[in-house]
Amino acid sequence: MNDLNNKTIDWSVPPASTDIPAFLAPDTKRINIINDSQLLHFYSNNHPLVSFKIIFHKGTSEEEYSGISKIMFELLSAGTESKTALDFATELDYLGASLNFTESKDYAVCKLDCLKEVFDTAFELLKDALFNPKFDELEIDKTIRKFKSAKEQEEADSNYLSTTAMMASLFREHPYGNPEYGYSDEIEEFTRRNIKNCWESYIYGSKISIVATGNMREETALKYANQLVNQMADDIDNEEVDNILVREQNKLVIVNFNSSSQSVISVGKPTINIKHENYAGLSLINVIFGGYFLSRLNHLIREQKGLTYGVHSSISSAVHTGLLGVSTSVNLDKTREVVSDILEEMSKISNEMLEEDELQRAKNYYLGSFLRSAESHKQISKMLTTIALNDLDDDYYNQFYRKIKNIRSDELFSTQIDLFKPEGLSIAIAGNEKKLVDQFDGYFDRYDILDKEGKILGRYENNN
Repeated sequence: MNDLNNKTIDWSVPPASTDIPAFLAPDTKRINIINDSQLLHFYSNNHPLVSFKIIFHKGTSEEEYSGISKIMFELLSAGTESKTALDFATELDYLGASLNFTESKDYAVCKLDCLKEVFDTAFELLKDALFNPKFDELEIDKTIRKFKSAKEQEEADSNYLSTTAMMASLFREHPYGNPEYGYSDEIEEFTRRNIKNCWESYIYGSKISIVATGNMREETALKYANQLVNQMADDIDNEEVDNILVREQNKLVIVNFNSSSQSVISVGKPTINIKHENYAGLSLINVIFGGYFLSRLNHLIREQKGLTYGVHSSISSAVHTGLLGVSTSVNLDKTREVVSDILEEMSKISNEMLEEDELQRAKNYYLGSFLRSAESHKQISKMLTTIALNDLDDDYYNQFYRKIKNIRSDELFSTQIDLFKPEGLSIAIAGNEKKLVDQFDGYFDRYDILDKEGKILGRYENNN
């Protein structure tokens, strides 16, 4: 109990829910341009800033050698036919602009952020990087050394190992299961010729979307978008990616990590993606399950049992699937207990209708967070990127907000039953192999032991 401004507050009781405000998505526009490309635009003159994105509807799941896209995009700003890497970086810095390339399983993004007054000059640098990369052999060697160093550093992190193992187990034989930094035995294939082939597959073989937000008028954004698209995407031929195979049995995989007294747990399950009609409901249920501090997982494992500093669940969406994930770190000897708790809470979610107070509290949190994520032009750029990548309706976010605000517990229950059963899970743990195997003996029919890249090293069969 505490006294604040002459009011007695019981901190053990969650605050009362308040009325949920209305939401109207920002006024944006979508314009179809040549080669099946599109421009998504939002204008705001609140600041003299522009964010300009090129979205490639192609990702690392289609690359020939796992990890090569990361190398290729790094090299785009490492010198062009007319500028050295130093000259390019110096000119960009002089403008106060930033040019970034990112890649993921399903898409890649080139993003230019700068002041409105220097956009013309910055745009020329962007085009130079995209269309005239030199792929200098010395820069390639240096970039590959950096890549190897980054790979080694990540593989010394138990969080990375646990996540990599979970994805490899969940999406075995599917490119979604490839590690972020690829496989060591494929690095020798990162030749100049293969890197250039990778570049060509993005620049000339991928569908393109442009997202322009901030202080740039529609006609200006369209002019720049057409300049780019006229030089790109002349031979679109995205590869077919195999369907996700979903199993019913749970599976345990272990990555040996002897240097820690803790274990890192990653639990994953394929689920629906953002295009599914029940995605809003799934997202809200996840908040209650483990998506915020007052979630069930955090209340049980952290607040009641004191077994972790935090446990978190999340929903992510990809083109070919969605992913329900849980992650936490615990003392090694408590690993099995925490895994059991996670599965038990999933079972409860799938079998019991939500209480109204718990549902309303989660709505307030989720919709409040949602409102805060739609304020700046960069945040709106992220929303438009999601719309472009998933071919969503222009009114998607208004519909999504209304679904969350108005949905009832009885309407959510079928989604709980269908999507939260503790079945088809991959439970990946990075920790001391011997102690974990002893702990989980009899818990699963078998356990796979994986290496740092998610490859199977061995298998333990249940002795009972």
